Amino acid sequence: MSTAREAKPKPQHKLTLSEVLDWMQMDGMVTADKAELLRGLDSRGAYKDRHPLLILGKRGWNDERPPHAPLTVEFLSAWLATRTGLPYARIDPLKLDVQRITSVVSLPYASRYNVLPVEVTPREITFAVADPYPQEWEREIEQVQKKKIKKVFTNPEDIARYLVEFYSISRSVMGAEKQNE
Repeated sequence: MSTAREAKPKPQHKLTLSEVLDWMQMDGMVTADKAELLRGLDSRGAYKDRHPLLILGKRGWNDERPPHAPLTVEFLSAWLATRTGLPYARIDPLKLDVQRITSVVSLPYASRYNVLPVEVTPREITFAVADPYPQEWEREIEQVQKKKIKKVFTNPEDIARYLVEFYSISRSVMGAEKQNE
């Protein structure tokens, strides 16, 4: 997927529906009429606290550019990763060390920032993120864990689903280990 121009993330800024719509218009993915319709609904609070890609991916729209692919959350996630300069990653639960990644941060902390650790090495922790912008959690984790933070952009639906699944599995394994002691 190529984009007209790469957007540079701004510090301490939460991704907004309006800016995603601006980028989609710049890239020729949506018409001005569609973008304005959503901006109007958003300004009246219709989408309060919902991720922009979830809002857009549920509209049932097709890309205005040939071959007019459906603008699904997955498609938009890959596009936004490219647009913001982050690597795109799909979470493969079979390739993850659930116990290790869930030991990095608590479920409430990960949920608060909508992030999911997906890889831990001696020097680095890779987090799947649904917001490309730098956040306060990055500095906090670097200070606590004494490791560099790497981010990959991931479908926000996957992050939400795997947060619950991985931390539930981790709790179950820890409970079973305590019973066997």
